[in-house]
Amino acid sequence: MPRVAIVRGATLNHWEMQNYAGLTERFAVTAFGSDRGSFDRDRMPFPVRTLPGLLQRAERTPLLRTWYYRRYERNEVMLGLGNALRGYDLIHTSETFNPYSRQALQAARRQGAPLVVSVAENVPGKFDDYPRLRAIRRQVAARADLFLALTERNRQWLLLEGAAPEKIAIHPTGVDLKRFFPAAPDPALRAALGLRPEHLVVVTIGTLQWEKGYFELLAAATLLRADPAIGPRLRLVWVGRGPERVALERQVQRHGLTDVIRFAPYVPYEEIPQYHRLADVFCLPSNPTRWIREQFGMVLVEAMACGKPVVGACVGGIPEVLGEAGVLTPPADFVSLAATLKPLLLSAERRAMLGTLGRQRVEQQFDAAKLVSQLTGHYERLLVRPAR
Repeated sequence: MPRVAIVRGATLNHWEMQNYAGLTERFAVTAFGSDRGSFDRDRMPFPVRTLPGLLQRAERTPLLRTWYYRRYERNEVMLGLGNALRGYDLIHTSETFNPYSRQALQAARRQGAPLVVSVAENVPGKFDDYPRLRAIRRQVAARADLFLALTERNRQWLLLEGAAPEKIAIHPTGVDLKRFFPAAPDPALRAALGLRPEHLVVVTIGTLQWEKGYFELLAAATLLRADPAIGPRLRLVWVGRGPERVALERQVQRHGLTDVIRFAPYVPYEEIPQYHRLADVFCLPSNPTRWIREQFGMVLVEAMACGKPVVGACVGGIPEVLGEAGVLTPPADFVSLAATLKPLLLSAERRAMLGTLGRQRVEQQFDAAKLVSQLTGHYERLLVRPAR
């Protein structure tokens, strides 16, 4: 079978790789990650090779760290990647600005293999202040054989970067519909979290970072808790860990929400569907920053697959992911967020309608089994023509 290398550096994780599991029927797949990766790599559907990352080594020495950041910011050079990719028939990397994407491009050209680049970036001018990264972006955009854009917004970003339109295909991330599906919540999990039948439950899942909008969600919860129509029935289940955990806990204490907020810092990916099923409403209130606009919102697709109504901020790729199956709210606006959540929490009929629409949307557009079939087709077309 043709040998395929999937290069992801520190971001290699098995929830993205579920979208590639079906490739093993036609290809011999190996994933390449770096040793600074912090994501769960257990239960990968194919072999994984771990290579040393230059950034991790540079961060041990102040002078070397300064040198590295000036050249590459925090983007990765993977030591020995070029040699490790010898003999592969197709190489699939991510993002045009990653130094390892240029390493992959160089390896692909040496051995006449096509290069595929998945693209989630959507911020114009990102890293323009870094000449080396700017050069890498332009080189990969000009010479890769195929770009897989998560959304139309990503496709437009690639066109701004100079990628040829005929080399771009929209290919979103999918979910395993045999894992994420509508079902009753686990009674034991509800009991462990202190959730009762009368409670109105908002679930959010993600890294506890400012740009995820969690301070706005907490403020919105304060308003909803004070609203007599909802009051003490409100509960938030917060799944994730990250740098803002302590600050969020302080705000919970300050606003008297200790009986409302339930933190679940780490949940294995296999258990994530159970947390989605707890929700009356799922919420992802992301904020835009200078460098980050929510690229896709995988948790939104997971929640919709579980038949849950979703509320997402109108930022980045979220509107495209939700379509007509979710409710949008302005980013960085806790008053609007509370006003958006309230009618959903109070209307079981509207929640059920949106949950049905969401499940249908995922079945049509985000089914990992269908998407891997499309990806197989892309690979096979590239392998029958010479790389450019």
